[in-house]
Amino acid sequence: GAVFLSGQSDGRGLAVIGFSMGVPYALALASAAPDLVGKVVLFYGTGGADFSTSRAAYLGHFAANDPYEPREYVDGLEATIRHGTGKWGGAFVRA
Repeated sequence: GAVFLSGQSDGRGLAVIGFSMGVPYALALASAAPDLVGKVVLFYGTGGADFSTSRAAYLGHFAANDPYEPREYVDGLEATIRHGTGKWGGAFVRA
């Protein structure tokens, strides 16, 4: 995947979007290919990864009350990304 994607970048880094169950894949790709992924946008999902290698900027969109992604999970993800990268522009959509 990363080899193919590297040919698609214009040199500014790719933006990766993770929606729901795709969020862990977006997070993993940003950590596995830090030279390739420059931005990560998350919608309604959480997951874990080692963010120490990531250089991406992160933006997260989450519902105020989501039975599948409790607020504690979202807060935990934000804290982990902030600690690992310092790049979190989290937006919490209150729907």
